[in-house]
Amino acid sequence: MNPVGPALHIHPGDCSADSLRRAEVGGRIIVWSEVLHEGPLRPVADENYRRERAVFLSAHTGGARTPGQCETKLRRQDEELAACREFPETVLWFDACLYDQTILVHLLDRLAGERARLSLLCVGEYPGFEAFHGLGELDAAQLAGLLPQRVPVTPAMLDLAQRAWQALAADTPLA
Repeated sequence: MNPVGPALHIHPGDCSADSLRRAEVGGRIIVWSEVLHEGPLRPVADENYRRERAVFLSAHTGGARTPGQCETKLRRQDEELAACREFPETVLWFDACLYDQTILVHLLDRLAGERARLSLLCVGEYPGFEAFHGLGELDAAQLAGLLPQRVPVTPAMLDLAQRAWQALAADTPLA
């Protein structure tokens, strides 16, 4: 898949995003991080959900972040996510771990209604790493080398992500 103009690159971690900035792949690089495999989840990301998540996240920082600080971060991430409308392509960079996969499912659910061209890099292993622990281990050149391997996000992927998010955010774990 060849690049089509500058892209919005979304990473679930600061470390890999910093390395990609050094790779100078062009476009805008943002970090979208949250511990979505813990705490209350809701099918719709609105102000009430954001407030509820902020209280939960604050309680789990050991007092390092106030609910207001957590809510500000969540709001900023949501605003940055809206930038997908400004770019010809949005590239999602994720590992195969639970932390990343819950964020990926959430973001695909959120982006399903956008008219954005989405592509995905989901990396579970990397040559030369016997025990690969994620994108944060890769340097700028290694990350840049992954970009041509991205795949278009298909309607079937979006449908699966939407169903997975609805199940994760359900009031009961039955789904």
